Amino acid sequence: MAPTPLGDTVNVLRHGGTQAVSFGIRFATVAVDLIGAGLLFPVRTPDRPPRPGETESRPPSPAP
Repeated sequence: MAPTPLGDTVNVLRHGGTQAVSFGIRFATVAVDLIGAGLLFPVRTPDRPPRPGETESRPPSPAP
């Protein structure tokens, strides 16, 4: 993930792009990388029971 924006920056500069375009692409790539990394974190669903040693942080749901 880390070398991707650097590679984008170098490619744009080597092929005649301006610094503004180069760094714009770099920051766009960083934003996409961060969003993708954030989506990789697991989301705990309410149906999953707590793991051993894990405490329940939510109040119990009301009885039906």
